[in-house]
Amino acid sequence: MTLNVLPLQFCTGEIRGKYVKTSGNVEGYQFLGIPYAEAPIGELRYRDPQPKRKWSGTLDATDFRESCFWNSSTTSNDPNKTPMSEDCLFINVLTSPKCLRHGNCSVLVYIHGGGFDYDTPSLYPPHFLIENFLTEDRSVLFVMPAYRLGSFGFLNLSPDAPSSAVRNVAFKDLIEALRWVQREIAKFGGSPDKVTIMGHSSGATTVNLFTMSPLTKGLFSKAIVMSGEGLKPLPYDTNRMASVQLAASVGCAHWNTNFNDLKQTEKVLKCLRGVDAKRLIVQQRRLEDQGVAFSGPCIDGPHGVSLSFTVFVCNNFSADSFADAK
Repeated sequence: MTLNVLPLQFCTGEIRGKYVKTSGNVEGYQFLGIPYAEAPIGELRYRDPQPKRKWSGTLDATDFRESCFWNSSTTSNDPNKTPMSEDCLFINVLTSPKCLRHGNCSVLVYIHGGGFDYDTPSLYPPHFLIENFLTEDRSVLFVMPAYRLGSFGFLNLSPDAPSSAVRNVAFKDLIEALRWVQREIAKFGGSPDKVTIMGHSSGATTVNLFTMSPLTKGLFSKAIVMSGEGLKPLPYDTNRMASVQLAASVGCAHWNTNFNDLKQTEKVLKCLRGVDAKRLIVQQRRLEDQGVAFSGPCIDGPHGVSLSFTVFVCNNFSADSFADAK
């Protein structure tokens, strides 16, 4: 019997997904907008994602939830047509009746592109993905997490001094999503031991970095890179100018603010955490139009996600290891 609505129970609560049959007669179930972390709002803005607390009742997971904030001139997608919120750390899962019945299916986690600055999982129609990935001859689940973008995900006010604003916090979002996959994907018929991460464009850059980061150990076993850039050393001060100018544009910093001083930086961050998210994204777009854009990850230290390709190669490979590669 096929259920039009399917409830599933998780560690954090119950969700309800929806049965889908495509024009090509491919069957699937969509579970969309599942929260994998607490909303990164207020004091949690620019901080590591926090695991989602339990909720009561049944969560409707039949449609996409709000996207993370974005507004960029480098895409033809219209941000005004996409509902957005800072409460956006959701994960989306497509599975098949076959996987739900038998389990042990492979899991494909797709990380969307967009220059680390725009786009969202809701731009990918579930019917299209089900038609292409969940045919009866395949045993695979398709997973898409959302993550913070632009200034919300890559603020970098003080490259030379640590602060409460976590560098590359967008990557921490994705790592938390991968941890969620390890905990919960078996409920959808997937195997946590058969997880492949796949990224396109900036998503491919993320996949590249994740294959090298110690923070992702044990979270996936394979990786697919599509239309990504080659591995290269990352600067430590990426987005510094954009971050400082954003803070100044909303009145949180001044010409004489010393971002090497932790107290002054934290004062700026306290102010930024109190600014309405819509105002921040408007100012971010204005800066981009003036040629000052947020452009992705920076070096974030020995315990972070990103690292220099040069350091990675020197520490992990020898000339013999390349010579023996086939």
